[in-house]
Amino acid sequence: QQQQQQQQSNEPNKTYIDYSSNEAFYHKPSLIIKPDPPLTPQRLNSLIQQWGKWDFQDSKASERPKEDYCDKFTNKDIPRNQFPANAWQTDKDYLTKWLDQGLELVKRAQEAILTEYGKGQKQMPDQTFEQRSQMFQLQIVKDFDSYPGGRGLPQNGGWSDQTSIQGLNRRVLHALMTNDQFHVVMGGHSAAAGHGNLFKQSYMMQLQKIMEPVFANLGMTFKAQNFGRGGLGTLQSSIGMKDEYGDDIDVILWDSGMTEGRDLRALDMFHRQSIISGRKVPFLFGGNREIMMNYRKNAGVDIGQYGEALMGITEVTDDIQADTIPWAARYMKCNAETNSLCREHKFLANCWVDRTDGVQPKTRQAEKPGSQVSWHPGFRWHQIISRVIGFTLLTSLKTVITQWKEAPNLELPDDAWHVTSYYQQIQQKMLQGELANTQCHEQFKKEGLTTRMCDTPMNTRTEILPRNNPDQTSLAGIMKINEKGLRPYLSEPLLYTGPDVHNPFTEIPQDEVDVTAIVSLGRNYPEDEENNRRLTTMMMMGKDNRRELQETITPGLGWMLGSSQPGYCDGTYNAECSRTPDNNCLLSGHMDSRAGLVFNSLSGWGVFNLENLKHGIIAAKFETWHHPDEIKDWIAKNGKRERRRRNLLRNNNNIGENTTALTSTTLQDSPFSPHLSGISAYDLAEEQYERSLKKAQIPDYCDEFKLEFSIDGKISTWDKTETIKNIKPLQRVVEIGVFLDDPNFTDKPKTVEFGLRMTGCTSSSKTYQMSHLYWA
Repeated sequence: QQQQQQQQSNEPNKTYIDYSSNEAFYHKPSLIIKPDPPLTPQRLNSLIQQWGKWDFQDSKASERPKEDYCDKFTNKDIPRNQFPANAWQTDKDYLTKWLDQGLELVKRAQEAILTEYGKGQKQMPDQTFEQRSQMFQLQIVKDFDSYPGGRGLPQNGGWSDQTSIQGLNRRVLHALMTNDQFHVVMGGHSAAAGHGNLFKQSYMMQLQKIMEPVFANLGMTFKAQNFGRGGLGTLQSSIGMKDEYGDDIDVILWDSGMTEGRDLRALDMFHRQSIISGRKVPFLFGGNREIMMNYRKNAGVDIGQYGEALMGITEVTDDIQADTIPWAARYMKCNAETNSLCREHKFLANCWVDRTDGVQPKTRQAEKPGSQVSWHPGFRWHQIISRVIGFTLLTSLKTVITQWKEAPNLELPDDAWHVTSYYQQIQQKMLQGELANTQCHEQFKKEGLTTRMCDTPMNTRTEILPRNNPDQTSLAGIMKINEKGLRPYLSEPLLYTGPDVHNPFTEIPQDEVDVTAIVSLGRNYPEDEENNRRLTTMMMMGKDNRRELQETITPGLGWMLGSSQPGYCDGTYNAECSRTPDNNCLLSGHMDSRAGLVFNSLSGWGVFNLENLKHGIIAAKFETWHHPDEIKDWIAKNGKRERRRRNLLRNNNNIGENTTALTSTTLQDSPFSPHLSGISAYDLAEEQYERSLKKAQIPDYCDEFKLEFSIDGKISTWDKTETIKNIKPLQRVVEIGVFLDDPNFTDKPKTVEFGLRMTGCTSSSKTYQMSHLYWA
């Protein structure tokens, strides 16, 4: 077995599972984007002649420092006088050529986008750049009373104010100066996730596709993550923002109007935690206008709202005239008589492309992804949103590169780009004055929840997908191992790994503009690119988390992982996720899964290590309506007796006799199947899913029900009445219970053991799924 594992570990395109150590290994995806399909020599030369290329070489590359000298300083805010003597940031010859090349690259990217939509310089020779780019330009307002209102997205590039744009520029310049990562995140619903389309067609992935080559040539890493999820809002994720979304976000977008557009508490929590909990304070690019204005006015938060640029789109009058419209803009705007044409051409997605490497689906593939419904926008809408956001970032790049070029002796003062004090001032103001009592505080107080969750950076571990750093943020990963030396986890192998083959079905027509190809011209890819797909261990924290307190609280054997997806599901472009044998749309790529740990009265204790608890807060998010069929293999407490059904664990996961991890195979015949229509079951139309729940006849609480929880060995108990009172239904499928709210709990950070179990009801009664643990 060891020889086999060693052989597999040397094959970068293989997924393997080390059953003996209770670990599953997946590839951590690269962020690098290449033209797809690869450019032929003829096509490459033609594009270079037409557009030019990146043509910068560092003649002193071998002399540059190898270490990250900026990383020694908080937020990489290195003082200018601390740069090494041979650092590129102080080399005037380097900067002169590099800044010139960078400015040309940014202009080339913007012109490619404009040409894609029929607004290029050759297409409109009599108009200025400002006139041609109006559809993508932000409206810059002068005062707080001038922020545009109204429903829906602006028809241009959106809006912001001059000071906020300066804040965005500071973030871009900081990343440029320090070779840092520039991180853009979106939290949203199924439409934002891109359901109905391929995941790579969603606007966040299209943003990655056009911006990564630009940022890479300029020495930065660009990372866009799509955390859209079907049937959910953002509240459950916002509470633990820094772990689930990331603590280094530069730009954040909220796009969940269908599921929580009127829930101001949720929007407030989303924005507040993004600001107060991370190492960076993001530019808020989309959300509730009034909430963002309040932050801007009282804390100096940088805000804006992206638009959808439809003012520059030609309306379709008939199918012949439609062919004269640029392909990217075609069938985006129709009238009453031509709406059928726009609906007919709304989606362009398939489920499988035959391969030559022997990989074959195990399940018959659908013709197209599911959820191609009226309320889900098509691929062209997603593409234009990505261009709007990208155009804003390119404009910022153009501004800061010009600023650097025009600086005396090419020397920028530290206060032009340092961010630490800038972020700290904003974070401090968010907890003062009017911002100390906002919608989050008002609603949490009304609902009987601690308002300290609105003001305290919360830690979280969860099983929901996609999420940032899934190998480090797993809820199961902080569980204490049971007497078998195990904990629940998903070890289902992927059907295949590595990049998907080229998909001709979604290919840009040959005579149309390929922005990714244009901005990639002249790029030198790193030699160790394959190493960017690093193997990572899922759900293991590098220690066994054995119990250290009294043995009256013994980890049970009956906690199961429900409805999860195998792979490294982090919401990035090249992530390999959900490629299971029973998936009927393998190219879909969607990662959203409402996963969690399923338990009932026969499961025993779930015991968790909560590190760095210092504010005395412990809470959890539940779904109290799960069905005992999800864990009905247990017929006695802790599953001590033989199971009455086949040993799913041994057949599917092979990690132990009395512990299991629910897989798609377990659920494929139930209303909880995670692979209906090639995406999560939770992305079904909500009414269909609700009907499934009713059909399953979810049990009510029995009179003997008790929920017990232990904090460092001290056990407390809620009976049926107290449980119903204390677990608050905040949204349709978001129920939060607070188990500790004591600011005097500890005088210094400590690791706390938290245990939870259900008692009193039989296996045919109440069943929970816990998706999140929060603490601070």
